[in-house]
Amino acid sequence: MEPMLDAFHEVLRDLSFAEPRLPVVSNVSGRIAEPGELTTPDYWVRHVREAVRFDDGVQALAAEGVARFVELGPDGVLSGMALASAGEDAVLVPLLRKDREEVAVALSALAELHVRGVSAGWGAVLDGTGGRAVDLPTSRSSTSTTGPPERPPEPGTSASPDSARPGTRCSARPWSWPAPTV
Repeated sequence: MEPMLDAFHEVLRDLSFAEPRLPVVSNVSGRIAEPGELTTPDYWVRHVREAVRFDDGVQALAAEGVARFVELGPDGVLSGMALASAGEDAVLVPLLRKDREEVAVALSALAELHVRGVSAGWGAVLDGTGGRAVDLPTSRSSTSTTGPPERPPEPGTSASPDSARPGTRCSARPWSWPAPTV
């Protein structure tokens, strides 16, 4: 990277920088950036030249009580790398996955965060799509006649756990549930 750093510095001198509105962990220091730290061309040249302090940054966030991480990158590699340092209860969700359809992966990531208690802002997500959020039933009694049967299927039928033995037929979807409206 060294040969391009002088030219990179020249380009950066013509840019204007502003303080971030949210706290930012510096990959140069591995800690939450101090005021003024991210607003100089010299910082960004150091960012290219020096080692990335990714693990230190994850630990700094965990020490601040951060337990939900969203990876904004071309694949989910960093989410896996951060798992050990993020804490036992941390949720790490990659927003994109290599060779997968972006919208589906992004929606899956938002759904993962949602079921883990993070507000996904579904109104904004669904705006302009024609989709809408719906309340899902919390129990069979709150639905009409859909749902699993009242009593378990007979042993040996396609929906029985006994039929999952090798060499037997087993349905991967034994009951029909109503399709969600999106």
